[in-house]
Amino acid sequence: MIESILLENFRIWGGRHEIPLRPLTCIYGPNSSGKSSIMYGLLVLRQTLENADGPQVYLKSIGKYADVGDFKNLIHSHNAELTLRLGLAFRGNRNNRSVERKDTLRRITLEFKSFGSLQGMAKLEKFTIEIASDTALTFCAEMDGFGLEESGGSKFRDYLVDSLHPVMKDNLSDSFESSLGMITDRMKFEFKNGMPSRMTWMDHSEVTDEQKLDLDQLSAAWLSLADHLREELFNQLSRFRHIGPLRQPLSRIMTHSGQCREGKGVGTRGENIVELLASLGDQEVRFRGEKKKLIEQINDCLSSMCYDYSIDLETTDKLNGTGVLRILTLQQKSTGTWAKPFDVGSGISQSLPIVIQLLSEPSKSHFIEQPEVHIHPSLQVELAQLMVDIVNEIEYNTQIVCETHSPEILLRILGEVKSKNLNNQLLSLLYIEPPLVALTDTTKCLIMEVNEYGSVKKPWPGGFFPEREAEARGYRSGK
Repeated sequence: MIESILLENFRIWGGRHEIPLRPLTCIYGPNSSGKSSIMYGLLVLRQTLENADGPQVYLKSIGKYADVGDFKNLIHSHNAELTLRLGLAFRGNRNNRSVERKDTLRRITLEFKSFGSLQGMAKLEKFTIEIASDTALTFCAEMDGFGLEESGGSKFRDYLVDSLHPVMKDNLSDSFESSLGMITDRMKFEFKNGMPSRMTWMDHSEVTDEQKLDLDQLSAAWLSLADHLREELFNQLSRFRHIGPLRQPLSRIMTHSGQCREGKGVGTRGENIVELLASLGDQEVRFRGEKKKLIEQINDCLSSMCYDYSIDLETTDKLNGTGVLRILTLQQKSTGTWAKPFDVGSGISQSLPIVIQLLSEPSKSHFIEQPEVHIHPSLQVELAQLMVDIVNEIEYNTQIVCETHSPEILLRILGEVKSKNLNNQLLSLLYIEPPLVALTDTTKCLIMEVNEYGSVKKPWPGGFFPEREAEARGYRSGK
């Protein structure tokens, strides 16, 4: 699970900021305060690492997941002389391999500087990975690769040895531990699939046969550890699902034919809902104490939101040998009549992708922007309830980051804390405060602590939610 995102000099975020995340994170703040930039920083980090291969690594600010312009456009105050840092902290999988320690918090930080006359591109200058609270590795860019500047102290040796195959552990040379210094003195690293892993000797001269054996063992140990760390990192990045603020209207006829691809989610605008239902609609999902088919759980949620429709997926025979055609259908429950997706109003088109995403892939990390758009306040409450109930399904390890302006969503979540249906330690409530002076100041992330009784411990900055303040206080105090 991602525990924090690091932004430094990224768009409106000047200076260094670490944004804390929990299983359920709600982000509030005025328009243009930098809320969406939190997500875009993570997306830029992901697409950069997915393309990191070779002795040099470049910032990929325009790519598969995000387009934030070139370096001069995204750097704070458009000052290309500044250093950009992006990073995240996450928990490793305790059950994976013996290399794990009690403290499995990992942190990675990527540091970029502009280069070239136009200052529109940036190159990775420093890559730091903290594999435990007291063990960090720092790789610095050089002419023909990356040098390991800091080797993490004596515990780095333990991680290296633990990552080796048992046969290799039993055959370590007597000088293996004393040769660890060669990994910083004589080794250069190249990135492979997002992690500095390829190792080459800088200088073969004056190396004894025993030292060569040590270097071979060091190389094997590092490749094994790097593979493990890469797997952990990309397990977190690949869990990420993004639903944008404006989901696309449902078409009059929504179909999908051909091969169903997993790992896409519903899409930023909900464009993949039919494909996702075709792939996962018959799988069983445990939710609210019952295990049912996914499509049945979706219809139960629509019913709790007072929608008078249920959905189904009609499957036809093969069409001209091109595959199976799947058609999304909706039935009005009160009349029994069938309706086209386009004819049921905008509310269901905005809420349906969120419901399908959360229920179809509950083990993912979901970043949802403005779920309340085009949705009645009473239904916003039900969306908040859906988020709380999904997070409470402990077996899924769900993470939801909700960027919203909705007081209804907030009040329901606080009410669930007060009712002991949501542990306040699972909730991160953030307020993003915009800069006082554009370009010269920076936005800030304020943590709005919530106690076990569902009460926000300090007032909202600047009278945020002023029209709801009295109601909210009365609600939280139980009056």
